[in-house]
Amino acid sequence: MSRERHDIKDDLIKLRGQRCEHPQGCEVTSYKELTVDHFTPKCIAKELGWNFKQTNSPENTQLLCKEHHREKDESTPDRVQMLREQRRGRNITLQTIIEFNQGIIYKSEKFTPPPKKRRRHHRRRH
Repeated sequence: MSRERHDIKDDLIKLRGQRCEHPQGCEVTSYKELTVDHFTPKCIAKELGWNFKQTNSPENTQLLCKEHHREKDESTPDRVQMLREQRRGRNITLQTIIEFNQGIIYKSEKFTPPPKKRRRHHRRRH
């Protein structure tokens, strides 16, 4: 664990106590089992132009046990896709993205994925 990550974890423990902060409750209190989770994931914060301090602020972080952190991280690719769609001017929810990616929504007016960009292969001139 990096020194910065260790400091963030210690700061959160001082601020909120040494326990998993999962909304449905959790009994995990072991320092080794607790991880720093970002409400807005670092990959999304980077796309939004956040700096290190904004990304790792107490308002954007929480302590989760490894199991709950893994569960939450499974939705990150869907959240990144939602952000990109919203930046393209599409009013779309995370639930719609998840349903589309799970095949629940097939061809819906709610969401049409953007066409894939074709890569152009340029010939090198000698």
